[in-house]
Amino acid sequence: MATIVNNFTFPVILADDRNADVSWAHHRARGSLGGVDMAYPYGSVVLANAAGTIKNLPNTGSGGNTVQLHMDDGRYIEYMHLSKFLKSTGDTVKLGDKIANSGASGFKQANYYAAHLHVHLYTPSTRVNLFHYFKTVVAPAAPPVVDDTGDQMAVLLRSTTGKDFYLVDEMSVTHTASQDLAVKWAAAYGTWVDAPSASIQALQQVANDNRTLLVNQIVAALKA
Repeated sequence: MATIVNNFTFPVILADDRNADVSWAHHRARGSLGGVDMAYPYGSVVLANAAGTIKNLPNTGSGGNTVQLHMDDGRYIEYMHLSKFLKSTGDTVKLGDKIANSGASGFKQANYYAAHLHVHLYTPSTRVNLFHYFKTVVAPAAPPVVDDTGDQMAVLLRSTTGKDFYLVDEMSVTHTASQDLAVKWAAAYGTWVDAPSASIQALQQVANDNRTLLVNQIVAALKA
């Protein structure tokens, strides 16, 4: 079974409460087969969530410019409303490769919608919520921090603006605005927890002042 990873660098749209299941339900309520809308500004780089083979579909009705990423197990991911294809049909890609730029295309118009990225998964003939099929992958070059019980003690925080990323372990909070580095963190540590930038920055100062502050305390504070 192919490995699918959440390496999105922007969160679910605010209108869907930053929640993939809410986004899926809203699509179904509108008569769609389902999908999740991600808050990608126009022209943002779209990364492959898995290794596979590219099939580009220009002007696919409501989906606009669409990329299908076909995995070797028969499943495929669709990325819709794109502005530009970065790979050609038949190209093979690795997890994290740049495959397209996000956009607003639909019904043969370049700017039919407000800019965003629509995604879903076919398994292989049924459309399903991609967010239910992510796996956590630990990269050998970047092992997770663990406590003395062997539990992982690292978490990824992403600002709800989608522009800032934080790797939190029990020693520090590390910030980056680089999408490329954020993708590497996601491959090593798993999925993102979305939080307001101000909350993360406040916790960053606490963590820097108190090196014994644990990750679970930081996450608990975010949820308070």
